[in-house]
Amino acid sequence: MKKNQLILSILLVGIAFGTAWAIRGQFGHEPGAAFAGIIGVAALLLVAGRQDWYNKMLPIIAAGAIGWGTTGMISYGIVVGYCRAEDLLNSTYGFLSLFVIGSLFGLIGGGSGMAYGVFTSVWPTGTDAPKKYENSLSLMVILLIVPLLVWKDAFLVSDLMKSNFIQNDASKALFLTLLTFAILVAMNLVVRLKLIGKTSFDRSEVMILFLVLFSTYIVWSYLITGLLMGNFRSEQPLYVLNLIAFLVLVRKSKSHFQSRLVRKFYPKDRWALYFGLTLAIILLFPLISQLMHSGIPNANMRFPVQP
Repeated sequence: MKKNQLILSILLVGIAFGTAWAIRGQFGHEPGAAFAGIIGVAALLLVAGRQDWYNKMLPIIAAGAIGWGTTGMISYGIVVGYCRAEDLLNSTYGFLSLFVIGSLFGLIGGGSGMAYGVFTSVWPTGTDAPKKYENSLSLMVILLIVPLLVWKDAFLVSDLMKSNFIQNDASKALFLTLLTFAILVAMNLVVRLKLIGKTSFDRSEVMILFLVLFSTYIVWSYLITGLLMGNFRSEQPLYVLNLIAFLVLVRKSKSHFQSRLVRKFYPKDRWALYFGLTLAIILLFPLISQLMHSGIPNANMRFPVQP
């Protein structure tokens, strides 16, 4: 039973963070990654169910935003180019890099991997509450700085005019700009009214923060892809379905921090074996790639190789 609870807890964080990261693909760069980080860390706090973490939720979530936001600087396309190289050294470097990136930012590595690390570790119970200015600065990062940067990069009239669904219609672009900014203002009002005057928090405050920001990100993703203009994308209903699934299942989740359970079922020597097998399989890809082609267009070279 405890093992099943651990799996459910990890899966829930993976659902929330994986969905937010999929939405992030429509915004990109550091602010988009930071917004996804806010949602993922808030989901982690909800599943963890620790009151001492609830009291520190704002600095924890803000730190998550900054940490995941910095990953937005990582280049993806150039790594694929290394995989296309005609020499074994650069191709191997490319496939290994893709493995690292995929492990960090995929459903398993991003949300679930973060949750696994948290739920299988020993954490002391904290009694110190954040100072008032720490909460204020953290809330500014969560509600103002990150969302405003996402809005600025995606919803200014000049940027929207480049979208195919706008069709050079300045009135449509202006409407979307004002609508998304109004959503940003409403998001701030709802959360701030819930948190105003409070120095300690409980699960309900974390849930409001999570739900309002996740809903905002989903709605913005619909608007940036032109849903109001009839541009429907088949994967978008999954965003709402995943949110609903999370809200239903999180009520059934009873998180237990189970470091002993993990050591029992997955001893350290077995992890070394799994890692070695995974690495061996990955190294097969550049070998197969070399046998199948002698270079692909748009290949990149990380290391100079003498012909």
